[in-house]
Order: sequence, then structure tokens, then C-alpha cells
Amino acid sequence: MNSGKIYFLSDTHLGSKEDFEELVAKQQFVDFLDGLGPEAEAVYLLGDIFDFWLEYKQAIPQGYDKVLTSMSSAIQRGITIYFCPGNHDYWTFGYLENQIGLKVIPQPYYFEKNGYRFWVAHGDGLGKTSLGVKIMNLLFKGKICIKLLLCLPSPWIYSFAHYWSRSSRKKSSQNPYVFKGENDNLYKYALGLHSNKPADFFIFGHLHQKIDLKIDRQSHFVILDSWSHGENYAVFDNGKFDVIKITGQKDTFSSDSANL
Repeated sequence: MNSGKIYFLSDTHLGSKEDFEELVAKQQFVDFLDGLGPEAEAVYLLGDIFDFWLEYKQAIPQGYDKVLTSMSSAIQRGITIYFCPGNHDYWTFGYLENQIGLKVIPQPYYFEKNGYRFWVAHGDGLGKTSLGVKIMNLLFKGKICIKLLLCLPSPWIYSFAHYWSRSSRKKSSQNPYVFKGENDNLYKYALGLHSNKPADFFIFGHLHQKIDLKIDRQSHFVILDSWSHGENYAVFDNGKFDVIKITGQKDTFSSDSANL
């Protein structure tokens, strides 16, 4: 039975800026992947790893050579990398799977590890969502819209996407999302999953907040913070679930409370 470590991270939003901060974020991500040792079994990338990713038949977004090389290298070392696309990097059509070796998974995705049960997802569009979110998902994730997008020159699409993303981040910084605890839509969604197929861990991203709530005596609802906030990744190892910062510091809430 494989007892290696499993890593989880989300919302690195690589490519969101064109400055020194962006170079640092990419290098930190590369260092994380390159630093995974033989004890690592798998990495779950839970969406919005790229600030925008749309593959054309003969073109992919530029500026990620080192990141993609590090992903491929980790896979060649025997580490399985799972990628659950988010609302910023939904449009992968085979390159990441066939050329890099990522295993693209849907949301939500269920798996088991040494007797522990997991539900993982990015989190966007799950559960009861607003009409605006439903319309956005219909427009930008529908097959017809995707075909139309691929008919447009890639520089147009990439420029528009980054403009949209910057506008969205500015709006979010001025009016940040307020997590509603047990009344939050994503938490209620996890409860629905739990009632149909129970699990020990429900792990999401998307909200750019660090959240840990008990669902019942042994089940945890976890939202991973964004890469830029310093809560960089989580690791599951022999029944323990820790959130780790770039410095290597452990966030103590998870180690004890999730030691089932």
C-alpha cells in the first residue's frame, strides 16, 4: 500500500502580473515542484493554477516554460499530478495531459487514500449559484462559445482575459467575499456530497481564504488560501493534514484536529 504524501494547492494564478512579484511567484512554484522528494506520491492542483489558460491546436499560453518543465520533471520522478481546472484555466484540450503528463480530473472528484476518503474541487459554480455565475459558465464553458473563442486570434483572447482578470481582482479587493460559515453555499454543497457519499476531507479553493470547519466528528471542510497570501499548500501524511507556508512553517490547526 502506497503511504506517500499527498499535496494540495490552488489559486496560484501564475501569469496574472508582469513584474518582479510574478517572477517570484513562478519561481516559488517551480521550487515547490522541484523540491518534492521520493516521499511524495501525488499533487492535486485544484484550479486557477494559471491566471488564464486556453489551448489552440498549434499554440498554448506563453511564459510557463519553467513551470511546465518542473511539472513534467516531477511526473517523470514518479509523482502523479492531478489537475482540476478552475474558472481561469478551464480550457485545456489535451496539451497538459498528452505533452506534460497531468491527469485532468472533473469537479468534484472523489478518491480514497489508506482508508481516508476525499472530495476535492476548485469550487467555482458548485451548489446554488447566482444567475450571473450561471450565465458566465454557460457563455464561457459552453461548446459553442469555446469554438467561437478558438476562431479569434490568440493575442486578442489572451489580452482580453488578463484585462478581465485584473478587473475582477480589483473588484474583489474592494469588496472581498465574506464566508458565511455553515450557511455558506460551498459548505452546504459539501454537506450534500457528504450525505450521498461520506468523506473525511472536503478540500476546495477558489475563495482565496483559509477555512477549516468540522462537518461532523471526523470530517473536515477545508478551503485552501491563495498562493499570494502565503498559505501555499496542504499536505496529507499518515492521517495528518497540515497547511504549509513557503517558509516551511506549519499552520497548527490542521495537524492535530485532522489527525483522525
